[in-house]
Amino acid sequence: MLEPMNTMAMLFLLMTLSDWYSPLDHEFVTVGKGFWCDHEPNDINQVISEFSQVAITSQVVWSPLNIQQAVTITGGFENCLDAKLGIQPTGFSHIQGAKMLPVITIESPIKSAVDIKLTRVVIESGDAPAGAGILANGHYRLSLEQVLIQNNHAQQQGGGLLLNGQANSLKLVNSVIKNNQARQGAGLAIDGFGHLVILENSMIQQNIAEISGGGILCNGLNLIQIQNSQINGNSAQWGQDMDAEITCQTQIGKTDFKLKPVE
Repeated sequence: MLEPMNTMAMLFLLMTLSDWYSPLDHEFVTVGKGFWCDHEPNDINQVISEFSQVAITSQVVWSPLNIQQAVTITGGFENCLDAKLGIQPTGFSHIQGAKMLPVITIESPIKSAVDIKLTRVVIESGDAPAGAGILANGHYRLSLEQVLIQNNHAQQQGGGLLLNGQANSLKLVNSVIKNNQARQGAGLAIDGFGHLVILENSMIQQNIAEISGGGILCNGLNLIQIQNSQINGNSAQWGQDMDAEITCQTQIGKTDFKLKPVE
């Protein structure tokens, strides 16, 4: 009869399996609490400045993030071992703002656009002058998939999200922007020119603007493509669901709306 495997042998086996099964490249690191995590939660901003693929757990409430380079952040892992074993996350990681700080600040200092992707995160409780949920500056291609942006408040533009700069892009897939507040553009504010915004199977609902653009405020020469998405139930004095300048173009595609749950 085989002897039961001792603790050290089991740990060695699991560590070997985690290395062998990990589907990501050598740049992939985990951040969270526990034996299997590569980094502690307090190191998150240092980690995302050094690595291109980062997995975060759902067991921690995360502090505001500052992103300055290309990175993919995947949340919702129950623990770091699941991430190392390539087990698909089923939960969501909550990232919360602080007083007078956006939840996530994107500030790309280089001239060429950087690719930033966030998956399975909840962006909430930001309170800032502008872009309380996400404040995006510089040059970027931002992709949000299975993301919930909620309960953020901006004194000026962009309760949920503010896009600044020139010729940047935002792709929102299977995501929700709701219950955000701002003076203008409570859900999403688009400033500058040359931006491409794609909404795919997503919702912008129940956002409240004091003046205009309850759901979306679009200033400048920009393009919004809407496919299988809903923008409704927002509030403002002008443009309850959308307030767009004449130079801001909107293209509406299919309307077969089937949102995967993100709450």
